Amino acid sequence: MNRKLPSLLAVRYFESVGRHLSFTLAAHELNVTQAAVSHQVKQLEEKIGVSLLTRLHQRVELTPEGEELLKTSIECLDMLAGTFDKITSSKSNRKIVLSVTPLLSAHWLLPRLNRYLADHTSADIVLHNSLKTPTKDTDDFDLKIFYSADQLHDSNYEPLLTDELLPTCNASLTHGVTSLALSEFSKFNLVHEFDHSWWEAWCRLANIDPSLAHRGMVVDDPVVLEKAALVGHGLVLGSASFMREKIESGELITPFGDFPTFKIYYYLYTKPTAREKSISDFREWIISEFQQSAK
Repeated sequence: MNRKLPSLLAVRYFESVGRHLSFTLAAHELNVTQAAVSHQVKQLEEKIGVSLLTRLHQRVELTPEGEELLKTSIECLDMLAGTFDKITSSKSNRKIVLSVTPLLSAHWLLPRLNRYLADHTSADIVLHNSLKTPTKDTDDFDLKIFYSADQLHDSNYEPLLTDELLPTCNASLTHGVTSLALSEFSKFNLVHEFDHSWWEAWCRLANIDPSLAHRGMVVDDPVVLEKAALVGHGLVLGSASFMREKIESGELITPFGDFPTFKIYYYLYTKPTAREKSISDFREWIISEFQQSAK
């Protein structure tokens, strides 16, 4: 069949410009010069005889024809990428790249992963610990488990778990007392994850002056945060789900009980181009395991 089509390279360059509405960002994504992107898009417009972009000062906008072509281009390029992944993975078992938060990786995933690998002996799984939210255009992963302080109403995000954060510490910090009044809060050092915002939010829920959250040590790793609680550095906002065993064993206590708490929400994101059966199987296993652990 003799299809009269413009250059696929030009279509790919236009699709990137159309998504970003920027020649600069498209050039960065494609790892080429801005001039090369501009040249390809201009050639495409000349080839089809239609203006696809309106070039304004320091920005571009899509024309109605450009919007129509962008939608089709995204769909077709995604289909092509998925097909290439499928036919290449049929000859070699492609790695499954899972991006996951460090605490969930240590406490939830790793204890269960051996069961999956025992049943899928040819599976080749790469784990990346990350706290970033999904970014389709830049992240190099197939599946991503992440959390949000807000409930996300997006069909691309599969809800996995609703967790609660509780003030948690080593019992030595309270000299063995396991239940305290909120008025005692100001007597304890705090340990923060990344910044003071989580403790500030908790203080507001507890009707405590948020300025009291501005003290103590800041760490940038949830696993280190848990360790800080275990060795008695101070109060941490600990995960009710992932620190449950240590709380039940008495290694950690929740001196202010389970109120007030605030919730965080875990989601699973699947990259649109990740269509291989091995990825689909692993995705379904993750969802099933979360459902089982919630019972």
